[in-house]
Amino acid sequence: MRDEWELSELVQFTELPKTTVHRMLLNMQKLGYVDQIPGSRRYTATTKIFELGCAVIKKKSVLRAAKPIMEEILSRTKETVNLSVPDGIHMIVLDKAESDYALKEDTPLGGRYLGYCSGTGKAVLAQMTNEEIFNLFTNHKFEPQTPNSISGMKELLKHVEQTRIQGYGIETEEYALGLRCIGAAIFNHEGKVIAGLSITAPCVRFTDEKLPEMVEILTNGAADISSRMGYCRKNR
Repeated sequence: MRDEWELSELVQFTELPKTTVHRMLLNMQKLGYVDQIPGSRRYTATTKIFELGCAVIKKKSVLRAAKPIMEEILSRTKETVNLSVPDGIHMIVLDKAESDYALKEDTPLGGRYLGYCSGTGKAVLAQMTNEEIFNLFTNHKFEPQTPNSISGMKELLKHVEQTRIQGYGIETEEYALGLRCIGAAIFNHEGKVIAGLSITAPCVRFTDEKLPEMVEILTNGAADISSRMGYCRKNR
């Protein structure tokens, strides 16, 4: 593939109208994906394109690593398993293995939810320093999703510290009334958090008695995915 293109060459290659190609180039230039070479009419892709491609590859990679483990967890627990990735103060559902029960968690693929209202988000936040958490939530107004939701920074840090101690995140009716969720972080070969794995179920089924077993299944599953991503504890 060529490194540099003129507008006329792109028109010929794409077989699109000149005005359409030019408009697309201008938009991509504004977004930082394309640069016009100074003193010429030629365009070239920036490193941001490479970064975007790497991000997509990483997501596909963790999807492949997580899928069979998520299905195994679903088979053992009969409850919905979500794979989510962090996006600022939010988490985004990347994949899921869905329970057959009629009563279940139903966040769709691509769905976004506040990290501090979920076990997964807490597990991811627990891998950050308190200073990083303060910076992340600068100017954020805590708006409780339910009466049980975290309502301020002091309470958030308390939950994060508890998550660090126990090695997994947990929330009970903080995101939605009637639901409980536990989450664990997933690491890559550099020891960096890249995703989170969770089990979510109605409180009537996800009882305190079931919690220890669920935690063991989830944390072992997250550790297996991390291992498939090249993670070793000594990397951290």
